Amino acid sequence: MDQEEKPHAPSCDRNQEPLLEALTPILKKRRNLLEIGSGTGQHAVFMAPKLNHMTWTLSDLEDRHRGISLWLREKPILNIRGPIHYEAGLTEFPSPSIDYDVIFTSNTLHIMPWERCLDLFNDLQKGVKKETLFIIYGAFKYEGDFTSESNRNFEVWLKERDPNFGIRDLSCKRRTVQSLF
Repeated sequence: MDQEEKPHAPSCDRNQEPLLEALTPILKKRRNLLEIGSGTGQHAVFMAPKLNHMTWTLSDLEDRHRGISLWLREKPILNIRGPIHYEAGLTEFPSPSIDYDVIFTSNTLHIMPWERCLDLFNDLQKGVKKETLFIIYGAFKYEGDFTSESNRNFEVWLKERDPNFGIRDLSCKRRTVQSLF
């Protein structure tokens, strides 16, 4: 019987070490992290054991749960929970009874229509305490400029997949995002 192959995101392999290095001091005193858009689950499988003082809850669309579960089955980690189903603006925000002090999302905003991004920020406004730290990691443009040629090419690829996708420009969206909180 063939063993099911777990999904793999090469970008996770490339960025997990620097991301962990940047997050470790920020998360030192945090206890409950909710990851929005866990994808393959690779970030959690890599980082949660090294941040074992906190509980890491995975969330994503239901069609991603099987792949995440394959990663978790291969490497059971005591401080990982989930995956749970969450889709910004379309499902209820995950477990408002859990006191999440960190919301983390990595490489998600560019693969969501902007309306879903706004739904996410609205859900956060209703679903978490004011003191909750929200960490967004991913490719962004600044004042219309790409930070690299590879991000410019990535934008073309994203737009070919869905014209509503795209690398977000922090300078033009900042006012909208700040006004939500």
